[in-house]
Amino acid sequence: MRAFSRVRQELAHQDKPHQVYVCIHPIDPGSDAIYVHTPNPHSEFPAHFDDLKFISVLPPLLMGLISLAHYQVGIGEYKGQKWYTVLPRQC
Repeated sequence: MRAFSRVRQELAHQDKPHQVYVCIHPIDPGSDAIYVHTPNPHSEFPAHFDDLKFISVLPPLLMGLISLAHYQVGIGEYKGQKWYTVLPRQC
């Protein structure tokens, strides 16, 4: 989460609109990523996370790494695999 915080700090003073979020794949850690989403002709901006189910209790994988006071965590599923999306609370 330090890298996530660092990216957010680096972008905080940018004039260009952006969203920063993290995806964590419990089964495939090589697919974990920090995303910086900006307006572009290929996708909607801002991104919407309506397909996620936001949780109020962290799973064991994320305990001690994420504070729900500062971040929202949503669970999504694709092709039968679950993933977590972490968003700053102000999103």
